[in-house]
Amino acid sequence: MFIGHLSNLSFEKGLKEVIDTYEQLVEEGILNIKLILAGPVENEASEEFLNLAMLRNPKGIQYLGPVYDREKFSFYQSIDLFLFPTNYKNEAQPNVVFEALSHNVPVIATDRGCLRSDLSNTIAAAIFDRESFVSRTKQFIKEIISSPETLEARRSAAHVFISAEHEKSRHDHNELIMEILHETI
Repeated sequence: MFIGHLSNLSFEKGLKEVIDTYEQLVEEGILNIKLILAGPVENEASEEFLNLAMLRNPKGIQYLGPVYDREKFSFYQSIDLFLFPTNYKNEAQPNVVFEALSHNVPVIATDRGCLRSDLSNTIAAAIFDRESFVSRTKQFIKEIISSPETLEARRSAAHVFISAEHEKSRHDHNELIMEILHETI
């Protein structure tokens, strides 16, 4: 299983929780798991934390650096689950969560910004509070590892969710255009 995190890598965006989740799973004997991280490292403290984690887990943690275009596409194609335990105070509606879902990658995120309300009607996402994120995510991953059909169901739900969101956006866009045209006539 491949878990991934893409962001400005920092403690505020969940770097510690992502690495803690991975390392605790390995400590508990889940050895068929890899962590792929992508994005710029935000500061020296985050970089030091990441480097120490990679020294402890040289075969289990891969850091890609900042990714764009095809590299970003490849990142999402290479992971099974996307983790986004943000505690960023100005978090609103993070694009990376919707990008992951658009690649049929289920998401585990924290209840921040619009995430709970935006994702409440899909099993493609699980929303946990920051304090229990690591323990609940570990349990979630263990359940998925023991039940591959659950992962496939969540992947399918991601596809259905994003398709519905796309159609809703098209509809809302068309309605807005009609309103503008109506007001100008």
